[in-house]
Amino acid sequence: MKLNIGSNIAQLRKAKQWTQEQLASAVGVSAAAVSKWESGSTYPDIALLPSIASNLEVSIDRLLDYSVPSDRLAEIRSAIRRSVQNSDYAAGLPLAEEAIKRYPNDFDLLLSLGHLKLSKGTADEQVDAKKAIEEAIFCFQRALRVRPPDAPIDIVSIKQHMAFAYQAMEEHDKAISILHEINTNHTLDLEIALNQIRAGRRHVAMPILQYELYRMAFHLPMVIRLLGECFAEDHRRSYAADLQVLHAEFLDHFTHETPHYFDLLCAISCLDVAKYQKDENDFDGMWRSMKKSVNLAIRFDRNPSYEIKSIKYMEGLKGWVANNSAENACHQIRSRLQSDFAEFEQDKRYQDYMQQLKVEARNKRESGIWQ
Repeated sequence: MKLNIGSNIAQLRKAKQWTQEQLASAVGVSAAAVSKWESGSTYPDIALLPSIASNLEVSIDRLLDYSVPSDRLAEIRSAIRRSVQNSDYAAGLPLAEEAIKRYPNDFDLLLSLGHLKLSKGTADEQVDAKKAIEEAIFCFQRALRVRPPDAPIDIVSIKQHMAFAYQAMEEHDKAISILHEINTNHTLDLEIALNQIRAGRRHVAMPILQYELYRMAFHLPMVIRLLGECFAEDHRRSYAADLQVLHAEFLDHFTHETPHYFDLLCAISCLDVAKYQKDENDFDGMWRSMKKSVNLAIRFDRNPSYEIKSIKYMEGLKGWVANNSAENACHQIRSRLQSDFAEFEQDKRYQDYMQQLKVEARNKRESGIWQ
């Protein structure tokens, strides 16, 4: 049987835009030897095949034009992947290391081997942890080089594993560098902050964490409202009510001596709680929540602040929560009372709240603050 290894080497070399001299230098032979391989006059020594395949970023099978049955390779990958999912490096590593000898540039095998070595380096106290983790990083780097364009595992995920590996070795600056590279839409801010703290730079981590908490406080209402709607439609209103209580209590922890925008958010959330309590006939709870909502709205309108640094836990941050517009907390809460609690309009408590809100809203307009 005639081998096509020479033409394969030439084709793969040209695809990498390497000269014969460059491949020869990488493999450790003369340029003349590479020329003879490609012309078909000689074959490479069998001991050189792993090096040639690795430098050309293909498997030895690809170099030799041998196609392993796809079901067999899939079976090998599946067995190793199960070990990865179970963090069973004791069983998975021997399989992966043997498989990678035969398929040194298989993306799935490289990725699995990296995960298994990382598991071993971070869990097995009997091994050289640094060596195992460095080997894991090397596998991830190789996997990135040979990753097929249609691979289900994206580049960001692989680099995130590399960052975790550097973190495990306490090489936090390397981890931070990778995380910054792939940190879109602040999704990895917490991991960056963690590494900054582990590196002894709490002053750098603190504003990152403050902004993360600030974003959480703003995103939570939308999550709770939408999830509450889903639970309500699924006849689980108690879940929706519990979530709303959780949100109001969460926002309440941000209130302190300086009135700020979260007072308004908490006032609205307390009315949402009151509405659920009304529906459950918990009228004592409803009036307590309503009173708290009214007090927060009045407190905010008397001395409003839209600066982020006014919010508890956000001291030192710069910026504004929202524009200083015609928004009026008392007016909003008054409108909500009229729309959601009109059946209590004959109750003196309701009337007192409506009057207080009306006075504070009128005073705010007359002050010119909202113009």
